[in-house]
Amino acid sequence: MDGKEDDLKVNNNNNNNNQIGIIFEKRYTDIKNEFTSFQNLFEIYQLEIEKKIQKFENQLSGNKEIIIELNRNVQQEQSEKQHLIKQFKEIHTMVVLMKNKLDASEKEIKLLNLKNEELTLDLQLLRQQQQQQQQQQQQQQQQQHQQ
Repeated sequence: MDGKEDDLKVNNNNNNNNQIGIIFEKRYTDIKNEFTSFQNLFEIYQLEIEKKIQKFENQLSGNKEIIIELNRNVQQEQSEKQHLIKQFKEIHTMVVLMKNKLDASEKEIKLLNLKNEELTLDLQLLRQQQQQQQQQQQQQQQQQHQQ
């Protein structure tokens, strides 16, 4: 009976091993199916995430272009501002020079007016002297005619 018992034990062990293999295969298949389902769900989310990432990258790229354009505009405005400041300084210098020239011209005009007044007075004096001389000559002529 010992041989039969050994055969039974071997058969029981084989059955147990087969059952364990079947359970293991079933569990493996279940886990594999769950993983595949999870992977399929994850792929959908991953595609959505990749779309959102691409959308944000596109927005970022667009924003970068806007920033670059704004920087160009700022640089151009700074350049124009510097040019205007330079022109303003040149104009200011010209205004100061023209004011100095105007002041000098006004002083020259005042001097010329004073000279004109002086010459006018000199002329009046000369006329008066000439008239007096003419009157004296006329008086002398009259006196000579009377004598």
